[in-house]
Amino acid sequence: MTRIGRLFTVWALLLAVGAFSQELPVKLIKAAGTARVYVMPDNARLSFTVESQDKELAVAREDAADRCAGVIAAIEALNIEGLTLGTESIDVEPLIEMPEGGLGETGMGGMGGGMGGPPGMYGYGGRHVPTKIAGYEVTNSLSVTITGEGEELANGATAVIDTALMAGATSLSGPRFLKADRSEAQREALEKAVKNAVANAEAIARGLGVTIRDFTYAGMYPRDRLPSSEMGTISALSNGGSSTPVRVTAIPVNAMAFVEATW
Repeated sequence: MTRIGRLFTVWALLLAVGAFSQELPVKLIKAAGTARVYVMPDNARLSFTVESQDKELAVAREDAADRCAGVIAAIEALNIEGLTLGTESIDVEPLIEMPEGGLGETGMGGMGGGMGGPPGMYGYGGRHVPTKIAGYEVTNSLSVTITGEGEELANGATAVIDTALMAGATSLSGPRFLKADRSEAQREALEKAVKNAVANAEAIARGLGVTIRDFTYAGMYPRDRLPSSEMGTISALSNGGSSTPVRVTAIPVNAMAFVEATW
């Protein structure tokens, strides 16, 4: 066989081996891993609302605005370093007067065109009964952010809560404890999640009675799609002018990773 003939034979064999190997099924093991680390928060967020009702919209708006201004002034007078305060929303809702005699025992209905009815009608029992607006409710919502650590953060939250409620706030949401920069904690959690995923893949391999040859893929689950994990702890609101105790606790930072391996 000539040299060219031998080269052609080797080339043909290589092509055949390559085609055969491509047809072989890829034996994969896929596994996921999770991890959680804890960090202390360095800021707290609270939301307050001031509500006012009156038969006249202008009166309700003015009253809510005055009371909201009083809450803002009281919080700002605390002079807490790093505190930020702003308007979250202003909502206006009509107060609907029920039809005379109510809805009846079997009645079901809704406001303003509910149940297929036109605006200003209350539908129930297959009929639409005229309604009227008896007044308005105006709600001003405020958001407050406090920065600090440990006892300083807890004391700041307590001061803002007590002050806002005494100044006229009608409801409170929070505090929600957060960590401004979680990147280091996120990387630590991700590293542990990858190791957990690898351990899970190795456990699968042992269960199958095979040996992992190589890891061919590793990835992370998007952080913004992980379960929320930024809530701290607040005790029940006090009454009678007593101080509201707030306890700051470590918050979890979650991570999830995926790996693929051949065997």
